[in-house]
Amino acid sequence: MGDYTFKICNKSFGVTPISNLFIDKYMPSADGNFVKVYIAGLFESLYGSGIKGEYLSKKLGLLESDIIKAWEYWESKGLVKITKLENSMSIQFINPSQTALEYENEFGEDRYSPDFIAKRMGDAKLKSMHDTIQELLGRIISPKEVSMYLSWIDDYGFSPEVIILLVEYCKSRNKMDFRYIEKVAMGWHDSKIATVDDAQKYIAQHEKKYNDYRVVLDFLGLKENDLMKPQEEFLDKWFGTWKFSMDMVLEACKICSLRINEPNFNYIDGILSNWHKSGYKTLKDIEPQDSKKKTKNIKFKAPVTTFNSYDQRTYDIKDLEKKLLGRGGEEEDER
Repeated sequence: MGDYTFKICNKSFGVTPISNLFIDKYMPSADGNFVKVYIAGLFESLYGSGIKGEYLSKKLGLLESDIIKAWEYWESKGLVKITKLENSMSIQFINPSQTALEYENEFGEDRYSPDFIAKRMGDAKLKSMHDTIQELLGRIISPKEVSMYLSWIDDYGFSPEVIILLVEYCKSRNKMDFRYIEKVAMGWHDSKIATVDDAQKYIAQHEKKYNDYRVVLDFLGLKENDLMKPQEEFLDKWFGTWKFSMDMVLEACKICSLRINEPNFNYIDGILSNWHKSGYKTLKDIEPQDSKKKTKNIKFKAPVTTFNSYDQRTYDIKDLEKKLLGRGGEEEDER
């Protein structure tokens, strides 16, 4: 019996092995496009040879610059090794299990020990990030803070550029407290922010939101630092959920101030809640209702004087005019 040679005629018939550790540990915190690049690259490494950057770009519907960012991200995670040549890039895949094992053997549970931090700071990008953050904050950052920033890279998939942008954003809001910066990072992670572009879009959206909030606070005579979580939730509801315009919110604030002479968010919420239930969207919608209320609420009460302290009779004005004119005519005839 002769020897057999097996060959897959169509590579689509084959299987690309994805490590369970990659799925469990690395994929959840990574940008979706980065995952696409990793899997497509792994596929090509098994069944292809060299490919052009534009081929992968066209295949995945991504910019070549985004594909390069993806490879740099996976290199920072220890899953690939990049070798840059003159006009090309060599990508070597590293077994995720090997990366995790080396990580645990070297650093154990205390992954952010002083030795580990010192070793990580040997990376030019991380050192640059560290120095830039210190310059932004205007102080030396503690080892605890450095550990926090490194954990965002390892656990959230943030790049050093994203972290710098995050700190710049916090500084622009005059909130540079350690805990506040950490809270913002958690919010960005929950919002699936992974790239600088993601962060810039997020900042643009939130800057508009907070600019609107500042207008309302200024109108009420409050400062941004006075804004507490329950009040922010009210503002989120008025602008975000109910989609009220600035004019409508300020009108409700004005009514509140005129009626109770104090900035009461619960009272303002009651006004806007009624408008929302009634389907009011513009100031014109509420004008007829305000007119009715004004007419209904106006009551005239004459002051008590010697002239009106007794029950007054009611007269028909036209009848009085006729009588007066008639009498005037008789007097002229008599003359």
